Amino acid sequence: MSLSTTQVPRAFREDFVRTGYRAPNLTAKQCLASLFECHNETANVWTHLIPTLFFAALAVQCAVVDEKPRAWPMVVFVAGLVVNTGCSTVAHLFSTMSVRSRHICYYIDYSGISIVGLTVSIGYYYYSFPLGGVALRNRYISGSVFVGALACFLSCGSRHYRVDAWQKSARTASFGLCYAYTTLPLLIRIAWADRWEFILVGHVAHVALMIAASFVYTAKVPERFWPGRFDLFGHSHCLMHILFDFSILLQFVCVRFDMENREGMTQWPVPTYNELLLPLFMLIAMNFTIIWYFISRMSPRKERGAKSFEKRRKRLSSWQEHFNFRAM
Repeated sequence: MSLSTTQVPRAFREDFVRTGYRAPNLTAKQCLASLFECHNETANVWTHLIPTLFFAALAVQCAVVDEKPRAWPMVVFVAGLVVNTGCSTVAHLFSTMSVRSRHICYYIDYSGISIVGLTVSIGYYYYSFPLGGVALRNRYISGSVFVGALACFLSCGSRHYRVDAWQKSARTASFGLCYAYTTLPLLIRIAWADRWEFILVGHVAHVALMIAASFVYTAKVPERFWPGRFDLFGHSHCLMHILFDFSILLQFVCVRFDMENREGMTQWPVPTYNELLLPLFMLIAMNFTIIWYFISRMSPRKERGAKSFEKRRKRLSSWQEHFNFRAM
């Protein structure tokens, strides 16, 4: 049974979405069962669950088919896409267990976004980096670790702003900074290009799709103009997921093309396990520390408030059923 916006605590509501909410304080088993129910998170879950399975199969294929060290960054690149969409799937599926669990789920989601920023940087570093640019290249991966951790910290903190619009804007700005840094080599490569190649058009296209996804997410389009009409499907978060999915798919195609066609043009060293995994482990450790920090500062007052709200809602429903029965 889906609920209206007046039947759920404020922490579970979305602006301009009036119906389709799941009941708060569900168990993990009930959240899993809701995967096959119709509510306002159904589209959000499936638009990232399907890409997770797709990219997981793709990562296995990349690891099995091409075992050369030259292909290792591609495996890391695709694995990052799996982590990103997988964390998002978990966040949207289990976010209604409690207020505390909702925050933790989205902390993990933000960590997944910062991790994919690093793994994409690794893919760009070995396959799509502009010829030359040695000064940027020497600091690019370490900078990705720092920017990714900063974006995770700012996004986790944004969940506790009092104004919802500030939350969305802060998250978009923090991950926009991360994405801008990650995309910097592509922008330099495009600016230095003597002629426009087909693959550069592909790179521009996936960047444009990501910008469109960010705009839709922040502007809350289309539900801002038609509140209640896109409660279940077609709301801004769903559209953002779809645009994001096409963006990362095109991004993978472009980076794969660069791997296969620029090998003889670049003089990059053969990657080692330490060069690939050490920055990744550093970022994971930093994100874990950030998540633990925000969890430790979480007040139990909001949790008690959500539970008391649910008790009042159930009591009111029982009274309504009682009086309806008496009226009959």
